[in-house]
Amino acid sequence: MPIWSGTSKGLWEKGGDDMKKIILLGLILLFVGSSAGFSQNIPLPKEIVIKTPSADLPKEIAAFSGKWKGKWAGASAWGERNVSHILVVMEIDSEKAEVVYATAAEQGADSASENITAKVISGGNPKIEFNTVSRPGSGHIGPRTWYTFEMQKDLRTLKAVTGNMKATLQKIE
Repeated sequence: MPIWSGTSKGLWEKGGDDMKKIILLGLILLFVGSSAGFSQNIPLPKEIVIKTPSADLPKEIAAFSGKWKGKWAGASAWGERNVSHILVVMEIDSEKAEVVYATAAEQGADSASENITAKVISGGNPKIEFNTVSRPGSGHIGPRTWYTFEMQKDLRTLKAVTGNMKATLQKIE
């Protein structure tokens, strides 16, 4: 006799507790699978020390200090991208910033982190800019990738750009 014969409750009556467990397990797997993109592993060095900026540094520049997280989105030469990344500004003054930049694994590229000295650009909405070396398996054509991170008026949001890719980062620490 087919499982759906009889009443509309046939599935529950014929399957009993085992069928309920299977459906519950399926819903759990669906939830876990759909949230996997929010917990991408992004490598960071074990010891990161964030130094308090000088008190005489403009607040718009000092606000870069800390940890930021976002997700690149858009079309690139390697196809549509949607990859998580973290920027940690460990030390900053009016001319330069010492940062760690890390990205999650994506499209055949390994996850990676890199310590970088960034340039600080004052005025209006201040920016920090830096370039990274190409990482194995990344598909980058050429030796470097340039990044710009612009502080927004709320001092808790950065707008970022690299090539055709854009991201919004939020301060997380």
